[in-house]
Amino acid sequence: MVQPPAAVPLPGNAPAKTNAFAIIAIVVVALLGFFVAIATPVPELPNEAQAVGYRIGRAIGMFFLPLLVAYPIAGRRKARNPNLFAGIFCGLTFLFILTTASSSFKIESTEQKLGRLMREAAGLQPVRKSFFKEAKTDTQMRSFFKDVIDVNKEYQQGVDTLDISETKKLNTPESFADPGTATEALRQLHAAYDLDARQEQRLQEVLEKFKKGLDELSPSDREDMLKGFNEGLAKAMPTRERAVTAEKAWIDSVDDVYAYAQTYHSSFVFFGGRLAVSDNRVREEFNQRIRTMNAHRTEFLEAKTTLEQMQRQNLDKIGISRQQTGLH
Repeated sequence: MVQPPAAVPLPGNAPAKTNAFAIIAIVVVALLGFFVAIATPVPELPNEAQAVGYRIGRAIGMFFLPLLVAYPIAGRRKARNPNLFAGIFCGLTFLFILTTASSSFKIESTEQKLGRLMREAAGLQPVRKSFFKEAKTDTQMRSFFKDVIDVNKEYQQGVDTLDISETKKLNTPESFADPGTATEALRQLHAAYDLDARQEQRLQEVLEKFKKGLDELSPSDREDMLKGFNEGLAKAMPTRERAVTAEKAWIDSVDDVYAYAQTYHSSFVFFGGRLAVSDNRVREEFNQRIRTMNAHRTEFLEAKTTLEQMQRQNLDKIGISRQQTGLH
């Protein structure tokens, strides 16, 4: 009898091989994941060691969860499919990368960034930490805001301790009839003005310090920063200068009225709750000074209101309250 040939084994499934694209994808996603886990900002933590631990834990979590999903589906021995495993693992890991990056690197508008930097300068929130060195422009702005807040706090402390109880006697018939009774009131009025003038001087010093600090930036950053800063000043300074000039003019007019009343004291009589001036020429010249003083007072109050409205609008844009800038 003819000897039959050996039995031919039935063909089976050849072991799946990982293609080059899958390997490259895993490597790229792994590198990107490590980069995002390490580079993205971390929450405020007590020390750098904990910040490092947080980054490492974030990196482990970013890869561990996709691995838990991909391995049962395509990685275990009975269902091993390297390409499917790579696809699931890379897809989920990339999704976690996008989620982590988007939550950590939120795109800020100019107003949002200014508000954040000012809150950081005021100590209302921790300074944002990142693996990369902070942009010098952000550091400069935060330092500028801190200086402004310090000046505001210094000014507010002066206001809180300022005694202006006697100023209510100013512009009364009694004080015009006897200018000597207004001496303390005038002194207090000048003390209040000196406090305002001192704040204005300190703010100018802060502005000069900020401009000098821009020399540390690259030429392009310095040009952009200075351009934006000057544009902001061009909008704000005329309103502020008008208020400062109007206040000085009003103070000078008050001094002029009382100096005139003192010079022609003999012509002034206070009787029956009213002020009378016996000399017609003196009365007319005095009334003219009163009208000038009242006009300067009105101009100052209008300029002050306009300035406060502008400041409030600017603070509202960046989400900051007046109190958070060091003022009441």
